[in-house]
Amino acid sequence: MILKTDGMVTALGGATSHAALVAQQLGRTCVVGCRELSVDDEMRQSTLGGSTLCSGDLISINGIDGSVYIGKHAVTTVRRHQLA
Repeated sequence: MILKTDGMVTALGGATSHAALVAQQLGRTCVVGCRELSVDDEMRQSTLGGSTLCSGDLISINGIDGSVYIGKHAVTTVRRHQLA
């Protein structure tokens, strides 16, 4: 599924988790260990900061500070060498 996305957010994990490492290898934005995210696999929906999200809903992810925004927002791509 990650091959069809620009990034991902997980409720569990850390900087060395499988999700974080795979996202990095694929050049995808990733936020792991998001405390505001609750996932209900059975209902195929998630709750993020009190808002319900369904599969296919758009979110915007800031991989630098870990912010996640519901909906499509303008994003700026920052390459790793630009951070140094």
